[in-house]
Amino acid sequence: MSGRMIFGRAVQHPLPPEGKVIPPMGMEIPAADRQRLLTAAGELQKRVDVLKSKSQFWPDVAIYAKAVLWSVSENTVYNSRELAAAYELLDEGSKRADALERGLTPWNDATGLVVRGYVSRIDGSVQPYGLVIPASWSQRGRARYRLDIWFHGRGEQLTELSFLDGRRKSLGDFAPDNVFVLHPYGRFCNANHVAGETDTLEAMADVQRRYRIDEDRITVRGFSMGGGATWHFAVHHADKWAAAAPGAGFSETPEFQRSYSNGATFPKWQVQLWKWYDATDWPTNLSNLPTIAYNGDKDGQKQAADAMEKAMKAVGLDLPRVTGPDTGHWYHKDSKPIIETFVTDAANKGRNRNPERVRFTTWTLRYNSHYWVTVHRLREHYAESLVDATRSASGDRVDIKTKGVESFSITLEQAPKRVTIDGQNVTPNAVYALQNGKWTSSTHTPAKRSALVKHHGVQGPVDDAFLDSVIFVAPSGTPLVGSTGAFLEKARQRAATDWKRFFRGELPTVTDKDLTAKQLAESHIVVWGDPQSNSILGKVIGKLPIKWDKRGLSVNGRLYGPTEAYPVLVYPNPLNPDKYIVLNSGYTWYEHSAGSNALHTPKLPDWGVIRLSDGQQQVLDAGFFDESWQLKKG
Repeated sequence: MSGRMIFGRAVQHPLPPEGKVIPPMGMEIPAADRQRLLTAAGELQKRVDVLKSKSQFWPDVAIYAKAVLWSVSENTVYNSRELAAAYELLDEGSKRADALERGLTPWNDATGLVVRGYVSRIDGSVQPYGLVIPASWSQRGRARYRLDIWFHGRGEQLTELSFLDGRRKSLGDFAPDNVFVLHPYGRFCNANHVAGETDTLEAMADVQRRYRIDEDRITVRGFSMGGGATWHFAVHHADKWAAAAPGAGFSETPEFQRSYSNGATFPKWQVQLWKWYDATDWPTNLSNLPTIAYNGDKDGQKQAADAMEKAMKAVGLDLPRVTGPDTGHWYHKDSKPIIETFVTDAANKGRNRNPERVRFTTWTLRYNSHYWVTVHRLREHYAESLVDATRSASGDRVDIKTKGVESFSITLEQAPKRVTIDGQNVTPNAVYALQNGKWTSSTHTPAKRSALVKHHGVQGPVDDAFLDSVIFVAPSGTPLVGSTGAFLEKARQRAATDWKRFFRGELPTVTDKDLTAKQLAESHIVVWGDPQSNSILGKVIGKLPIKWDKRGLSVNGRLYGPTEAYPVLVYPNPLNPDKYIVLNSGYTWYEHSAGSNALHTPKLPDWGVIRLSDGQQQVLDAGFFDESWQLKKG
């Protein structure tokens, strides 16, 4: 979905004021510079295209060509310093291309500040990241190194050009000795949400492929928007880290935005979807992760740590905090050594891969694993679901308490001899499922295709499709209604433009006639148009929970006229149930959300009916599917 959106009926849910669009337009580039830069960047890109078939390291060159091409062609060069940096980046990229054409990769042996790139599985785009490589590291050495991940703050002008320039010149707030520091780009300025989250995980995996990283000594930290990203990664991926150190930022949406105190009202589904990113709803997951929070005593963003401290206290956890005296939105010089000591001590100890007690909270199967517990089925998405599992010191007994969970598995090096779940003795096995109020056990995880059920990676909502490989499928036929077809084509183009602008990639697009079996097997598909204009939709419409033909659109027991509405939907693809089919929607944030990263939350659930009236859209009906992908009753 793209463009201006009213959530619910206009009287109940008026559209908030439209915010600024980012990144903003930059300076007027002198015509001579524009031409020289575009020509040189284009030539470098041609060399990259040749290198793709010759070396796996071509993305390390491509990041330079992309940075200059995109910034110059989109008018997002903001000052003379960046203009000069564009020339420097092209020179650096050309030198890398020269070396790579000779089979050399000198940056693979470099220490200090190094920039690199990788190809994202989401859209095939090249994405950059920065590294601080310790002087003690050598390609020939055998030692494994600690890795710190640093999430950058909000930067509405942080294009690839300025990001690469900064990562060539600055060590950042923390650059401890004998430690690798990864600076993910995060696909621009989104607090590492949606594609920004995948970007960090992909960049980390790329670093682990290229360098000897100790996977038990990886930490996460960041400041401001990066503090918000740190809270997100700490609670949702806690078992990956040895320590977390968020600074300022935000940890949830409604209090940070004063959403309720200002009298605003929100649809039920939108409030439920806040639980995807609100770290305050996931505090038990920090039970085994050493976490320290920082803020200045005069910084309004101390609210993030205040909210998390309260949430953690409610589940019996303490939050160590460091407060900079007489300090606003920055690190106090005396606070940084305290934080560094905490993180270093935790990293030296290393993460505990096998804690005796695992307390796991989840609200969605998007995040379904925590140490040695993996959840396979929930009773209901966006309702609190818990697994509290404790193994005995000897390892021969495991006692588990659950809430809202229908199936889960445990993976321990030593198989227990006795297992109790909610006070019930069960046969020790790998997998447990609730049937008719009783827990049963088996040796096999639930099959994804055995029934149409929500499972990890295919559980909705619409925005979830944009965390993994996705492809747009455009219609090639005649629409049922010309005006609706014309609008949906504009919406498709707008969604592609929004993705490029905000997530810094170009979504692969094919027509319905050209979609391949390989693409169906590997990607979520976003199908645009209607069952007549798009043959893929026409092929599967009978297996979707809607009816759509010349008489109109029927959803959730209501018929809409042929010119009244169109559907937005996420659903298991009938042509490949392990992937999504999405109807007529890009990511669902609308324009005013660009003004605050705390608003980068899904704006639609699993399905919606959208009315077109005078060029403005309104949500007429929307909701979640149940755990069997059926429309919920009531």
